[in-house]
Amino acid sequence: MSFFVTTMVFQGVVGILQFFLQHDLGLRWLRESVLGPNINGVAKIYFGNVMAIRAYGFFPHPNVFAAFLAAAIFFLFYIYLKRAEEERPMVPGNFFFKYGTVFGLSFFVLVLALVLTFSRVTIAAFLVFAFFYFLFLLMHAEIRYSLRPLTFFLFAITIVCFVSMFLVFNNELLDRFDVSPGEQAVTLRYFYNKLAVDEIRSNW
Repeated sequence: MSFFVTTMVFQGVVGILQFFLQHDLGLRWLRESVLGPNINGVAKIYFGNVMAIRAYGFFPHPNVFAAFLAAAIFFLFYIYLKRAEEERPMVPGNFFFKYGTVFGLSFFVLVLALVLTFSRVTIAAFLVFAFFYFLFLLMHAEIRYSLRPLTFFLFAITIVCFVSMFLVFNNELLDRFDVSPGEQAVTLRYFYNKLAVDEIRSNW
């Protein structure tokens, strides 16, 4: 699990650089896709008159990358709380001082990379699941008191990070989440779903 989170943090850094540089990093030996705003087939976002590629990491599409980033964030939560449970005599302030820097940097990279994928479904699903995840932690009898301060800390830092990202990328995110029935992402999904249904009906 720690190895998975570490590799996703590395890919998160790659994805962030891809977005801000607006091209791939040339890491073909790691199977990085060829990326550029003028390359057909590369996932892009459009806000106003500006076009930008989305973060890919080493995955074939930003939506796939986003799903793995979201999983890595939950794994990071688990590792952090598990370590706190193992060192339970340590007061929360000392525990945060000991592990907070690594956790904070890892969390920031993963969240920023997730936002820069601009994957609407994954970001929305992550926020919903995160809410119920923290609600479960706060209501769980075994950790209600011993880990409550750290759970509140994780909840607060999640809110702060996503609000900050929204303020920084508000134009891009608002435009991305403004779903129009006529946009390509919607029409293509409708077309392929209809094609699949017709194919099933014609040949059970």
